[in-house]
Amino acid sequence: TCREMAFLFPFCRRGSLTDAIDRANTKWPFTEREVLRTFFGICQGLLALHEHDIAHWDIKPHNVLLSDQGQPLLMDFGSCCSPATQTVTERRAALLLEEQAAAKCSPAYRPP
Repeated sequence: TCREMAFLFPFCRRGSLTDAIDRANTKWPFTEREVLRTFFGICQGLLALHEHDIAHWDIKPHNVLLSDQGQPLLMDFGSCCSPATQTVTERRAALLLEEQAAAKCSPAYRPP
């Protein structure tokens, strides 16, 4: 059966993590505490997806919105797939997985 999902996101005046970095120009815009809080928040979002057996496949600063309080919010779920964990036992399956990664992941952020 076909299932459709719709995601509604709050309007985030701060934009994405990329926007925050770009606005700062050459100066790093975050304290160590803010970096750790942002990283932890992203990890919590990924954990929530993984608990539902979903892999995001395109984690990058462009796909992290920042709330007014600086809380990270994952977005762009167009590359998500399920199951999150796939067992590869043969070369053909590994090549297929590589093709999927090439199609779904941003090259600069794709894992090796």
